[in-house]
Amino acid sequence: EMIQSDWKKIGVTANIVTYEWAEYNRRAINGEHDALIIGLISNTPDPDNWLRNLRSSTARTSHNLSGWSNVSFDNLIQRAAQTLDIAERTRLYTQAQ
Repeated sequence: EMIQSDWKKIGVTANIVTYEWAEYNRRAINGEHDALIIGLISNTPDPDNWLRNLRSSTARTSHNLSGWSNVSFDNLIQRAAQTLDIAERTRLYTQAQ
């Protein structure tokens, strides 16, 4: 309701719809949404756990529910995942974000 109220201020009408989890997940994976809210908890503190699994082009059919794809982003997170240098990984992941 807070998001709905904020969006209304900028002229966006949002209808709040809820589903049982399996149905919500099915619809999200199939792209049957204009916007959705989903929460996740990480089991590892590595940024690759979030960036590759949720935003990369390789995740487009499962966890990348926005369907967003960007070759430059993919290249940055691939390079970051392949180095053990923490400073370089930090720089690459920061640039990707």
